[in-house]
Amino acid sequence: MSAMRGNEQYRRRLRLAVLGVAILSLASFGDAQQPQLLPPVEEEEQRRSGTRPFAPPVPRGAPDRGDPVDGYGSSDFLDSPELDRLPPVVEFAPPVSPSRPPFRLLQKRTLTGTWLSGGGADGLGMTEASVSATTFIPFPVLGSPILVTPSFGVTQFDSPLGIDLPSEVYRASATLMWMKKSSDRVSYMVALSPGISSDLEATDQAFRLFGFGLMTYQWTPTVQLTLGAAYTGRNDLPVLPNVGLIWTPTEDWRVEVTAPRPRVARRLHHLPWSDSGGEDWVYLAGELGGGTWAVRQPSGVDDLLTIRDFRLLLGYERKLASGCNGRIEVGYVFGREIEFEDDPTEFAPSDTFMIRSGFSF
Repeated sequence: MSAMRGNEQYRRRLRLAVLGVAILSLASFGDAQQPQLLPPVEEEEQRRSGTRPFAPPVPRGAPDRGDPVDGYGSSDFLDSPELDRLPPVVEFAPPVSPSRPPFRLLQKRTLTGTWLSGGGADGLGMTEASVSATTFIPFPVLGSPILVTPSFGVTQFDSPLGIDLPSEVYRASATLMWMKKSSDRVSYMVALSPGISSDLEATDQAFRLFGFGLMTYQWTPTVQLTLGAAYTGRNDLPVLPNVGLIWTPTEDWRVEVTAPRPRVARRLHHLPWSDSGGEDWVYLAGELGGGTWAVRQPSGVDDLLTIRDFRLLLGYERKLASGCNGRIEVGYVFGREIEFEDDPTEFAPSDTFMIRSGFSF
């Protein structure tokens, strides 16, 4: 009984943490101030013109897509696989004017909370919370800095009858990312993310490695081509492509025909009432969810748990030029599967719906 009460108290605390992330996301929809490497107007002009050091070209403004590994079925990384929405990068040059704010060593902090409904006896409820922070190594490698993002996430399961799952699993990682703009049209990005994914009891195969390489080519002023691949660290889909194109016909529309996370985004309006400026966006996206964790079976044997699902998301995001972003997403989750590496038992939970909120600053 005491163990059951302890698990229930843990679930309540985790749900409160997700609710807190949602409240922070809503709070970010108001005005907020944050020091910038460049004044917002100057920074945007340099990014669009491609003259900002170490910054890839940005054809149009667009909302963040959350953690890019979301598209590969993980929850801890940076912003997006697209180069034009990377965290701000540091210029290794002295300030151009005495009024210019100093650069920030800590580039970005992100909080994310996700809830999947249980959906009955054959369902699987999940509650996730993650936190990450991005800094940099202030020594350029081949002319570009290396961004470093430590992160930590926890996933709690509301397990159905007939399948033994741990009450929660954890993921901790440290991501190293390097990016380079080789010309006005071509940019590269390489990332490596070693980490531990486990229920904190199993140690065998708890080390997981994620990495990817991506090249973008600015074909026309409105079309960007992407070519790359990712090693996901998952048992079911170890390698996934990142191939496609990004089309921005106007500043209000952005169409991303990319694998594994396509998306269509529409800008609603600017925020002239905000001193720091900003934009509102809505979007429809698809992604691959789940992941692989090392877990200990009730028999005491270590095994690998893999969860896979597909998600169709409708999202709303407010982006402020000050650097504070908040987003809320609702979605439909389908094609769900649970499997173990050394156990032939498989379980296909019923379709369900999800809510996700995030806040970065």
